[in-house]
Amino acid sequence: MGRGPIQIGELVKLPETTRTDRRLNEAVEDIFGATTLSRGDLGYLLSLHAHVYLPRKRTAATRHVHANGPYSVLVDAGPLLDPGSKEWIDQPLPYGGKPRALLAFVASYAKRHRAREVPLGDSFTDFVRQMAGSATGGASGSLTLWRKQFSALAAATIRVGAAFDGQATVRKIDVAEQIEVWFAREPGQMSLFPSSVTLTGAYYDLIQNHAMPIDWRAFRALQGDPLALDTYLWLTYRLPRVRERGGRLIPWGSLHAQFGPEYSRLRDFRRYFTRALGKAIKVYPSARVDVAKAGVVVKSSPPAVARRQSRVVKIADLAP
Repeated sequence: MGRGPIQIGELVKLPETTRTDRRLNEAVEDIFGATTLSRGDLGYLLSLHAHVYLPRKRTAATRHVHANGPYSVLVDAGPLLDPGSKEWIDQPLPYGGKPRALLAFVASYAKRHRAREVPLGDSFTDFVRQMAGSATGGASGSLTLWRKQFSALAAATIRVGAAFDGQATVRKIDVAEQIEVWFAREPGQMSLFPSSVTLTGAYYDLIQNHAMPIDWRAFRALQGDPLALDTYLWLTYRLPRVRERGGRLIPWGSLHAQFGPEYSRLRDFRRYFTRALGKAIKVYPSARVDVAKAGVVVKSSPPAVARRQSRVVKIADLAP
């Protein structure tokens, strides 16, 4: 008889030497030692982003497609009008951990204030400071890097499709309906920085009706590893909804199709996904997940953020 499911803590041995892992361990201490409510680290994210994902790495492509079962997301890079030269400047596709955190930033603001217009003034600077450790200007400063990703995200066109029984339905859910762009006069700064973003009515309505609570401390810990962050979001959405008494087996092939189409070999995906899963579980300590030969067994688990805390949003004092 073969061995039973392997406990994730037994399988994954994360090194304790890198800066990313030190941040991860600090997050674990905070999550175990305090509630999201008392820390003011409760935020929101549209649950759609727990199922279909933005690019994880920089790419020269201008179109990104990610499929998950019958669902598919299509993201097209778009341009912004430069207020100085009055030329349309093509933006890249948003990628990595920053746009994932930015989507949570706008969702948290919209959910708390019930407002479609999200100002990017002091509250955004405070947000970057909390996420990056500092908010520095200049061409390579943290504020500049985050605003570049916001520009790419705001300019992008997003469509989500679902195909069932020979019929496909497509819905356009761009993040931004209107983007106010300011002209930077300081040398070395990029001019295409939004100063405010007005969410589309479709995206705003989805946030109000389908946002899930997230723990910002976990976001800060995992933003450097987009695969781990996507895995955390998937667990946050999926685990409280498991109904099978003994858990549910998600085969490796299904996980590969959902999370790892960029990995051509299944064995490579298993190695990277198992490591990402270990990181995600470190910041979701109540998650009940086993790694088996056939796949990953997900079991009914307490929410990553307690339901009674899910009405408060306090990160970086999102008020303008």
